[in-house]
Amino acid sequence: MANKTKSTSPTTEQRTATPVTRRLAEYGKINRDARAVKLDDLVGTEVTITSFRIVKGKFGDFAFMDLVLETGEAVAAICGGQFVLDALQDAQAKRAFPVVTRFYRRGNAWMFE
Repeated sequence: MANKTKSTSPTTEQRTATPVTRRLAEYGKINRDARAVKLDDLVGTEVTITSFRIVKGKFGDFAFMDLVLETGEAVAAICGGQFVLDALQDAQAKRAFPVVTRFYRRGNAWMFE
């Protein structure tokens, strides 16, 4: 008696069906329409931080921040300053977003007011 096993090969219907193609642009949480700026360019400018994400980098953690300038323009900036990271995480824990601030440097450290 021959041993019959169920075939696991795809059916003709499965082989000819067009897979659903998704665009990468449909995904992601970062505002890709925002212009990337250096934090140095924003010193003394009032900005609204609408959201951020902490990312582990080669030299430690840093934050990708989604900002809105006084002009209403949406921009993105990166900061690895520990004082800034601490304050962002504290504000997030207290559900305080969006928050308004001005960035400045004290020596090599990024500060805010």
